[in-house]
Amino acid sequence: MRVSYLCSAICIGFLILPCSAFLPNVFQGQVLRHSKYDDFRITKRYAEKNSKTNRRDKPHHSAESSVPRREFFQRSGAATAASLSFFSSAKSEARGLVKFPCNDYEFQNTYHFFRAGESLLEEEGIWSTNPLFLTNRESALSPKGIEQVEEMCKKLRSDGVAPTIVRYSLAASAIDSSNIIGRELKIGRDRLVPEFNFMDPRAIGSWDMSRLNVTLDAVWAMDVDEAGKDGKGGRPPSNDDGTPHETLSDQVVRLQNLISVLETQYSGDTVLLVFPDGTGPALLTCLIGGIPLNRVHEFEYQNGEVRLNITYESAHSLLASEPSTEYLDAISRGRNKLQSLLEHPDEVLNVREQQYEEELRKEAEMKAAQAADQENARKQAEKLEMTKDRTSQADMVQRLSFDGNIALVAGLTAAGVVGSVSLFKGDDNQDSDLTEKEENIIQSSEQGVGGELMETESRNGDGQIGSPDIFPETALSSSDTSKNNSKTVSIEMRPTSNTSQENTWNLDEDDGGEAWLGTLNDIIKEEDDQGSYQETQKQPRDSNGQINGGSSVFE
Repeated sequence: MRVSYLCSAICIGFLILPCSAFLPNVFQGQVLRHSKYDDFRITKRYAEKNSKTNRRDKPHHSAESSVPRREFFQRSGAATAASLSFFSSAKSEARGLVKFPCNDYEFQNTYHFFRAGESLLEEEGIWSTNPLFLTNRESALSPKGIEQVEEMCKKLRSDGVAPTIVRYSLAASAIDSSNIIGRELKIGRDRLVPEFNFMDPRAIGSWDMSRLNVTLDAVWAMDVDEAGKDGKGGRPPSNDDGTPHETLSDQVVRLQNLISVLETQYSGDTVLLVFPDGTGPALLTCLIGGIPLNRVHEFEYQNGEVRLNITYESAHSLLASEPSTEYLDAISRGRNKLQSLLEHPDEVLNVREQQYEEELRKEAEMKAAQAADQENARKQAEKLEMTKDRTSQADMVQRLSFDGNIALVAGLTAAGVVGSVSLFKGDDNQDSDLTEKEENIIQSSEQGVGGELMETESRNGDGQIGSPDIFPETALSSSDTSKNNSKTVSIEMRPTSNTSQENTWNLDEDDGGEAWLGTLNDIIKEEDDQGSYQETQKQPRDSNGQINGGSSVFE
């Protein structure tokens, strides 16, 4: 830098030199004026006269004209040397690109570094570095992160630190953190300045959106073993979704531009830089202090951590002589994890892709289960339909068999009733009619189920033929058909339904037949007693009320 200033002074001296060609006699006159003030005008005229004579009659290298020029060159050389000494001793105040390390550079501002509070993704243990997704609200502050930022603000107030500029990344967690800082520390919105890309975290390629406990230690180990002092080694594997895969030196370019812009944009301010990750502020600290970049993770910031007034001296004060035991253990674990990651490059580490594949798998299982349920329902419906068909066929066969048996029993019973009546009444014609009616009843019972059996009988006497219900579905009705006490007996047979699922009728089962026959006998006996009583009342009696002849009804 001093060499450039020296060259500038030399150029200025040579620019002044041609202008002095017109001034030699003037210098001489000024000298004579100071030495002989009273004869100044005479000396000046003499100099003008001699100059005219010399220009006309004498050569230019005469002794009279060469003396003033020699003095001029001597004096101009002295002036050039003085200017060079002035520029070489003056300290430069120019601003431009800041060069690292900053051991001989004095910052125009005071810089505090702060890492934003814990984000929602970090709460889930997910590492997100793609710059396209940093503004998503899934990267916003978690409840714990909000508390961390508020605690940091309390610490700044207690230490008497009042930032005048808050420069924050466009990551969602950094935006939320800057808003809390502005509210808690009473900083105006015009002093909260976003930084669009210079504060972006280092992108890790195909390891983006992976689990922190899987890849964080591996990246640290890779930087320690491969990055080198300038951070040009240790590049993560590439990705096909647009996520960059950067080394530490790629992030260095952004950070150098950041600090240079701040130095040219502000002067005398207290600048609080809000980073979304812990490696960014640690890397800038190493750059300012001239610390090898493969030791950057020894300066790693935790969520909500702030470090004040970062300079060359403070950066070296943070550097421990020996790394901590926890750091060495993390590097040891990271080497094993890094080897596993490199041996299985096709393994899916993206948590969102894993969740999406899990959703697809569950959806496929759900569809398969629904299809299986529909198939089972269809089979059950077919089986139920077949069972209904078989049941209906069995019921029809059983009903035919059962109703046939009922009809046969009813026919035989009716025949027995008619025979009993004819026996008691002793009517020959009536016996022949009953015989025909018995045959008709038997034939109708054998021909079909559900038919109606009609029996008509005419009697001269007052007796009645009563027939009880064979079953609840059987009705017995009688009506007078003639004035001579002729009766009509109707026996109506209705089909009965049997809901039993058996295919055969169990003849040994109690079907109520015995109770029905007992009821029938009681009815017949009651009718016979009533008929006998009526016949007795019709017989002639004597004066004492006795029946003449004393004959019995059954004689």
